[in-house]
Amino acid sequence: MKKESQNKDLLESENKELLNSFVEYCHAHPEEKFWEALKGWCDNDYVLVGNLSSRKGMKNPVVIDGMKVYLQDTYFFNGREN
Repeated sequence: MKKESQNKDLLESENKELLNSFVEYCHAHPEEKFWEALKGWCDNDYVLVGNLSSRKGMKNPVVIDGMKVYLQDTYFFNGREN
């Protein structure tokens, strides 16, 4: 049990560090929406969400590991089904 507790503590510590870093980024860039801030914080051009079935705004699936995946840019994504 001690090892499980140590692993949990390490994971919580790493998550806390990442979350604090992201929150600091958000404070420094208050003009950015959540997904825009996440994109900037992780220094990527896009943050995409994907589903195995088509939903609003998701067209033209790509094949990943043999599965059709419908992707959507998060620029207008509100974190829940649109």
